[in-house]
Amino acid sequence: MKKITLKIIFLVVIVFLVSTIIPRFVIRLTGEFPERDLIISDVFFIGVLISVGLALVIFTIMMNHVIVKRIKKLNEATEKVTQGDFDVNVEARGSDEISSLIKHFNVMTKELKSNEYLSKSFVRNVSHEMRTPLAAIKGYADLLLQDELSKDEIIEYASIISDTAQSLGILSHNILEISKLESSNIIQTNQPFNLSEQIRNVIQFMQLQWENKNVELDLDLDEIMIESNKPLLYQVWKNLFENATKYTPENQKIKWVLKENNQYIYVTLTNYGVGVTPEDLDQLFNLFYTAEHTSSHGFGVGLSIVKKIIDKLSGEIKISSEENKYFSVDVTLPKTLK
Repeated sequence: MKKITLKIIFLVVIVFLVSTIIPRFVIRLTGEFPERDLIISDVFFIGVLISVGLALVIFTIMMNHVIVKRIKKLNEATEKVTQGDFDVNVEARGSDEISSLIKHFNVMTKELKSNEYLSKSFVRNVSHEMRTPLAAIKGYADLLLQDELSKDEIIEYASIISDTAQSLGILSHNILEISKLESSNIIQTNQPFNLSEQIRNVIQFMQLQWENKNVELDLDLDEIMIESNKPLLYQVWKNLFENATKYTPENQKIKWVLKENNQYIYVTLTNYGVGVTPEDLDQLFNLFYTAEHTSSHGFGVGLSIVKKIIDKLSGEIKISSEENKYFSVDVTLPKTLK
């Protein structure tokens, strides 16, 4: 509080000077007469009243300008924040402690606004990620309502519904894990698993969607083991394949390629008959971005989540596309992370 203290001392000095100078000025105006008569005279009393009153007025005005007025604005802004208004911003003038407090207050409101956005973003992410398993459960449940199903088909569809419901619980957990990606630099990456098997599981999970569109799958998957984060990579393949299936026209093709060398694993997913413009290509990893130029494609949060996960796993992701022809995603991952 050094700067505020210096300002208060400065104000006190001004008040002291005013309260001493004015009586002297009044005395000089009255001429010379005995000191005792001066002390008990009305002139002296009036001079003291004027000097003290004027000093108090000056002190009040300056204190109001230096401290009270600024604190009042800060208080009003604080009340707005408590009501959920995080767009408030208080002008900070000077470089004293109150100015510093106001600057920190403005930083705080920006962080609160960012946290509010992240909270809403998380809700949107949950809604987006729940659609696919819920659609799978509904689809197979509708199939079970058909009378002509065999016992084996009923068992198969019921088993898929059970597995999908279990996946839904895992998915909820994985979304929470994704939300932690923003605040944590350390994630588990030492889980060994078969990557090609994981991709096949995703394809089976999405079977209803691509079969209903009569999409041809071209699979070139080498049997590859990887040490990484299994749940997060499952989210990557699921999001990418969901987009590919959603935006591939009927009777078209989707191609999966999985290859490796001594250090890296390469995954390419290409869907044909659709694509995006060069203008949209650089924006697809932005959260909630919609490629409006290509038949109302809305890639939503999927690609944004994929990019965050790949970055955390020390990988790279690239997109290439030609409008109305193809859309291809290339993912490069290290085989192990130390």
